[in-house]
Amino acid sequence: MKLNIFITLLVLILFAACGPSRGHLMLTNYLDKGVGSLTYEDIVKRWHSADEIIEGEKTFTAIWIREDYIDATIVKHSFSSPNVFTEKKTLVFDSKTRLLLSYKVEDY
Repeated sequence: MKLNIFITLLVLILFAACGPSRGHLMLTNYLDKGVGSLTYEDIVKRWHSADEIIEGEKTFTAIWIREDYIDATIVKHSFSSPNVFTEKKTLVFDSKTRLLLSYKVEDY
């Protein structure tokens, strides 16, 4: 029983340490290359419509929020609810050209 708990916790720690950082790096590389060339429509085709759009005079900000749940109930009585990994992508686009100007990606 203790070995099962240890192995499960080890897997969860490795997932938390390795998974998001590699995905985060791939995402930031994609967005770095896309500044000035990707349009809002390009991003929508890849992800989906933004969860929130904030209109400005010369720009608009689009926000995507993704939540992933890690079910830790394999270890009985160790966790009372699933762990949640949240990624928030905030992208700023030019209102006329609709080109990506800047972005911010947050993991929490």
